[in-house]
Amino acid sequence: MSSISQHQLGHALPRNVKPIEYRLSMNISIPKFAYHGKVDIQLQIIEDTTSITLNAAGNLTVNKSLIRLQAEDSDKIYELSTTHDAEAETLTVTLDETLSAGKRATLTLEFENKINDDPKGLHRSPFTNSQGQTEYIVTTQFEPTYARRAFPCFDEPALKAKFKVNLKTNNNLTCLSNTDGRQLNDKSFEFDQTPPMSTYLLAFVIGGLECHTNTSFRVPVRIWLTPDQNLAHANFAGQIVAQSLEYYEEELSCKYPLPKLDVVAVSNFEHGATESWGLIIAKNEYVLWDKEIHTPFMQATIIWVLDHETLHQWLGNLATWASWNDWWLKEGLVTLFTNQHCAQLFQELNLSENFSAFRVAPDLRYGLPDWTHPVKVPVTSPHEFYQTITFDSYQRSQYILSVVQTHATRQKFRQGIRNIIGKYGSSTVCAHRLWEALEQLGCAKVEDVANFWAETGGYCVIEVTEDDTKGNIRVKQMPFHRNKDIRESRVIGPLFMTIETKNGVQSHLIQGVDNHEYQVDLLFYKLNVNNVAPYYTLYTEERLLELARQFGNGLIDINGMLGLLAETTVLTTAGISKKPGCLNPSTREIASKASNKT
Repeated sequence: MSSISQHQLGHALPRNVKPIEYRLSMNISIPKFAYHGKVDIQLQIIEDTTSITLNAAGNLTVNKSLIRLQAEDSDKIYELSTTHDAEAETLTVTLDETLSAGKRATLTLEFENKINDDPKGLHRSPFTNSQGQTEYIVTTQFEPTYARRAFPCFDEPALKAKFKVNLKTNNNLTCLSNTDGRQLNDKSFEFDQTPPMSTYLLAFVIGGLECHTNTSFRVPVRIWLTPDQNLAHANFAGQIVAQSLEYYEEELSCKYPLPKLDVVAVSNFEHGATESWGLIIAKNEYVLWDKEIHTPFMQATIIWVLDHETLHQWLGNLATWASWNDWWLKEGLVTLFTNQHCAQLFQELNLSENFSAFRVAPDLRYGLPDWTHPVKVPVTSPHEFYQTITFDSYQRSQYILSVVQTHATRQKFRQGIRNIIGKYGSSTVCAHRLWEALEQLGCAKVEDVANFWAETGGYCVIEVTEDDTKGNIRVKQMPFHRNKDIRESRVIGPLFMTIETKNGVQSHLIQGVDNHEYQVDLLFYKLNVNNVAPYYTLYTEERLLELARQFGNGLIDINGMLGLLAETTVLTTAGISKKPGCLNPSTREIASKASNKT
């Protein structure tokens, strides 16, 4: 767990009050690209206070003269003053009298804003109608801290609350939100109350949409798209999402908690997709599948993205990480489980070769700065958080967790996740609770290892030598550096080292620079199962040649060979191996074997 808690961060909200429920009403005009609304926020008073601070971005206009505060069991009208800090994106309401701890109160605010093309908060997404004219739908992107751009709220993941949403808009448009809704008249929609959830998971979409419904799962899966798209191209997405829901219900031993899951394909979106609870929103290319023109890799990408966002319905939405400092864990866990499920899906669809690209591409960039930076960093502002979101962060995060999973065993790791969902579903959880759950299952030192490599970044080297007379290997941990520049990396830390043999996988905790000896069958062994641990293995030249010759005997797959190629290339170009990569016979042998299989 980070030493900096969320409420200590410079831009974090005080914890003197806590939101319980939002009643949000919005009147949205697509022709005018504008909206106005009102939100009633029921609050639990945690400490005696004379002020309430919540989030409101600088682009949002809050009508200060219409702010009201009503304490429960009281008719008192408070004298209020307000302060808007545009840089911190906060609005502070100051009272003329103290609100007592233990009471509840309702804060009412009215607001308005424009709708533009910037895919943050509430924004518009274009499509071309049958007459060749540009029309728009309105959609949302609230993750990570964009809900405050749409309406005043307590915009931090730890501050979960229930939402009751009412939307008014132009005639005869489709309105979607997280829960089921009903049309009250031509312009008004009312949605069922949500379970407690973070503001970044709230979503709504408004526009002229068409729908494909898949009913193979116990709740409907609906794929929505604009009229310029082919409805038949939504079939595949419906099948994948339904399959993923069924799979993760069993994998996590927890039923999907909402009565439906909508997926909306849009043209304009900041990220590839977002996991809003019950309402996934994604770019067209990550939803719509045309077998006549799309490549197998594009099909694999659609599967991966939809499976990833579906899993977030449990890991992130139901059980929510309390701080953005744990973003690496939120995305790393889901990426790890997604890769495991997609390996199965890709095999069923004969797409396994494309899965190699998902798994191995980062290995070929070992040592590059973006790939080696820490993924667990203190976040003190929204701007700092946005800078941490990279594809490499997703991959490094899931690699660290894959090492933990291999050490713990997949069964215990999964049980730890199930325990977290069972205990913290509908609430929030910190990283320490996950490590605690795993250690209660007998998986020692996982917190030390995971935190070290998440906070440190970088890589080390494991040098392996063999003793034929004893039938064992001797390993030693060394810092990794390129061209002997020791200033570049001095990373030495606790590490789970895995050894793959004919008899299965061994996992050992090694610490420091001392030599460690392990008994293995020297006929076949390979360190770093699945090439995911943050170290490079420095084998002898003879062992590398033997591994290259053993490729194809079922003990080393294409991912293993590509990982060996990446390691030998990096170590030779870094000057750690004795021969340059182009002269290294083991590198040439491995490259030859790998190229014949790709």
